[in-house]
Amino acid sequence: MIFLFLFIVVLNPVRTLNVHLICHSHDDVGWLSTVDQYYTEQVQYIIDSVISALEANPERKFIYVEQAFFQRWWRSQSDERKNITRRLVASGQLEFVNGGWSMHDEATTHFIDMIDQTTLGHRFLLDEFGVVPRTGWQIDPFGHSATQAALLTSEVGFAGLFFARIDVADNAIRRQNKALEFLWQPSASFGASARVFAGAFASGSYGPPPGLCWDINCWLDTAHPIQDDPTLEDYNVPERIETAVRTAKDLASLHLGDDIMFTLGNDFEYRAANEWFKNLDKLIRLVNADGRIKMFYSTPTQYLQSKLQSGVSWPVKTDDFFPYADGPHSYWTGFYTSRPALKHYIRLNSALLQVARQTEVWAKCNGNGTMLLWDAIATAQHHDAITGTELQPVAFDYALRIARGAAQAANTIHTALAQIITQPGGLHPSFTYCPLSNVSICPSSQAFNFNTSLLVILIYNPIARNRSELIHLPVSSLTHCHIRSSTGFIPVQITPVMVTSAINVSLAAPYRCSFLARDIPPIGYDTYWLTNQSTATTLSNPTPIKSTSEVISITNEFWNLQFNTSTGLLFAATHIPSNKTIDISQEFLYYPSSDDGNPYVFRPLEQIPRPISSYARLEVVSGLLYAEVRQYITEWISSSVRLTRNSSVIEFDYTVGPIPIADSLGKEIITRFNTSIRNQGVFFTDSNGREFQRRQRDYRPTWNYTVTEPVSGNYYPMTTAVRIEDDEMSFAVLTDRPQGVSSMTDGSIEICLHRRTLKGPMPLNETGDDGRGLVITGRHYILLNPLQSQSDAIRSVQSQVYASSFVSLAPMETTIDDYVATHSTRDTYLKAPLPDNIDLITFTIYNKSESTLLIRLAHLFAANDQSSLAQPVTIDITQLFKLDLTSIKEVSLTANQPIENVRKIQWQLKNMTDNIDDSTQRSVFNGTFITITPMQIRTFIIVLQ
Repeated sequence: MIFLFLFIVVLNPVRTLNVHLICHSHDDVGWLSTVDQYYTEQVQYIIDSVISALEANPERKFIYVEQAFFQRWWRSQSDERKNITRRLVASGQLEFVNGGWSMHDEATTHFIDMIDQTTLGHRFLLDEFGVVPRTGWQIDPFGHSATQAALLTSEVGFAGLFFARIDVADNAIRRQNKALEFLWQPSASFGASARVFAGAFASGSYGPPPGLCWDINCWLDTAHPIQDDPTLEDYNVPERIETAVRTAKDLASLHLGDDIMFTLGNDFEYRAANEWFKNLDKLIRLVNADGRIKMFYSTPTQYLQSKLQSGVSWPVKTDDFFPYADGPHSYWTGFYTSRPALKHYIRLNSALLQVARQTEVWAKCNGNGTMLLWDAIATAQHHDAITGTELQPVAFDYALRIARGAAQAANTIHTALAQIITQPGGLHPSFTYCPLSNVSICPSSQAFNFNTSLLVILIYNPIARNRSELIHLPVSSLTHCHIRSSTGFIPVQITPVMVTSAINVSLAAPYRCSFLARDIPPIGYDTYWLTNQSTATTLSNPTPIKSTSEVISITNEFWNLQFNTSTGLLFAATHIPSNKTIDISQEFLYYPSSDDGNPYVFRPLEQIPRPISSYARLEVVSGLLYAEVRQYITEWISSSVRLTRNSSVIEFDYTVGPIPIADSLGKEIITRFNTSIRNQGVFFTDSNGREFQRRQRDYRPTWNYTVTEPVSGNYYPMTTAVRIEDDEMSFAVLTDRPQGVSSMTDGSIEICLHRRTLKGPMPLNETGDDGRGLVITGRHYILLNPLQSQSDAIRSVQSQVYASSFVSLAPMETTIDDYVATHSTRDTYLKAPLPDNIDLITFTIYNKSESTLLIRLAHLFAANDQSSLAQPVTIDITQLFKLDLTSIKEVSLTANQPIENVRKIQWQLKNMTDNIDDSTQRSVFNGTFITITPMQIRTFIIVLQ
């Protein structure tokens, strides 16, 4: 009998449920208060308190994320306090997860900014502690992207990623199927090599289980301290043990394996860390003495290791987690568009940061001139910053930080450029730039007059290929539009500025002087001059169009666009090379906002958008360089449709605002493009500027979707592009900022441009400069191409829209001949342009050493793009730059470890064979040649002689 008992025990060993206690504080880098206010009022005390509590007991552990706060705290600590903290980090008591400057959003952020802000945090952690974060902790962003998993988890060397917010219906299915933890394989291009472990929290929140919270922020009914002295009143040990064991077993019933985690913390908790830890110390001792479960302090990295060793076969997911809903009528799809001006400002200055970094390298600077902007842009990636979900004073603070950083970065650019171009005996130009040229304000070009000899126009190209671009300068007179290149005067077009609700007539220039800058060299510059001439340039005057039954059109070498004069709307486009006509129209509409609409949630009162106007007053402009139709739709909406000579891209400029609210009704303003493309409910949106994600109306790949909000439940984030297609044609819209998009009917793409909600506890009511409401201007780039050539067009334009040319202006009292004799007018930092499928996305000073550079090379195409360029490409990295190199070392994406340390974990899969050794694997760098596969980014540290 004894032998039989032992035999049964061996076959059926008692399984122990391990409960990992994860102590954390989620510290928003701005939201209801500014980042500085949060630090001063709360976060500094949280970190102080946690460090003291950890020092008191070596068993205790705590995790921390936001380096924007931690580095502030670190700067004010004594050497003794710093050494204590270093010991806590070295012992594993204090673990940094994620490790970025902020916990960035995943819907509206650009992949370059995601990488940059994470790099900023990782660099500090490596320099000060010698640590490399191993786990992703994206617990509060409102949905999760494929790029986050593929790049910011797998490629930075994280073994896994944890988060809280997934669709409530998805959460319910995963709870039922024990699939809250799974393997996420997010990229068709990377395949199995990007597969990571992912865990969604069962509660949909990152807070503690009910009855297990001991923070000063906890609700009174769950904050009862553990009273373990039976001689005192309110002795509650049995109750506390039962709460913990029952909670653990309930949670374990939703998971595979014998390990679960309790997330013990919430927003800005642990200001009195000892209260937390004193109760948790007791709970661990009492629960372990009870013996039914095992409980201990842990970290996400330790938890992941337990999952790896569990032998469990995990389900696999290949799509992303958008859109996010926390209820059947609460889709968080409004923030894709909220605060559109701030979103655009962040995008513009992200590109400015890249220009400043490149010119610092060229001028052999130390990197200090870009740190302020890097900090500001990194802060703005926070999931309550770029999302537009912060309070208005906080939004102002983000913009102010960016403005200060941009001013410093622009000064760095101009100082560097003057140094680069000025030869012995030459005068350094005093460059300025014009961030308000989109509303026709540019003091340097407007002030140009007969008392100035010439205005130097230096155009810097931050991408690694030649580009040609139409440059627009606001000018004050018809005589101030004579442009010379190095070969002589070039064609120009001067046009009266379109007066819209965005134009301040007292400040704006009356005219726009345009010229084509041809073949600007890669990572280089070219020079033009605005000169004084007594003759006026021929004005391309707008021609008013009367409402008739006639058709008007504008034409270039690629397109003939036809407009109905009775409505003022575009209705057809003829592709001239193929003589094929496609039905296409564009209109502005709005959804009335319900009382539940807010910066996060888009919930229209009606499911069919209302037209804003049935008629647009038209003007036509035609000139040497471009033709455009100007549409005046209402006093607060106007647009122009532009065809540039020798360009297949159709530009749609729009001005929206102030959104009228005299009817006390909030409004969601959309533009809708209607085409004859038969897309059958399918459309594609980019993931943070990288791989496109397939979307389908009224459908979710992971569960049987029940439509509860027909419009908002079909909205998805567009960071840079959206497209629809059929067997023959593809229609794509590229954007200058993140926006929410959908395809609500076949052949259509609708884009939310601007929002103004008035009801609820957190309305989104941006009042603008004059209190009447925010006015925005923006641009969409339309690509309409045969299916087989669309990928080439999209990827090329994506790069150019993000990294626009940087125009610097300098008035000088000299002649062009004298200027040319003492200044370089055209140059490039590259020995040759990069291939058409490779971008140089990072080119910067590393660790403030002018002799050490950090570069990143990114493949533009995805493996499933229909293009001959969607192939691996091999380049000789030693022959890219005009540099004398001492060494080149490949490192991880955030440059905090040698690339060989980024090892992929082989997990056990359900119904799949785990095979990471496939064609998507990174080739070994031999010191000279590198092969870059589709969607791959490779990062290098270069040491110069």
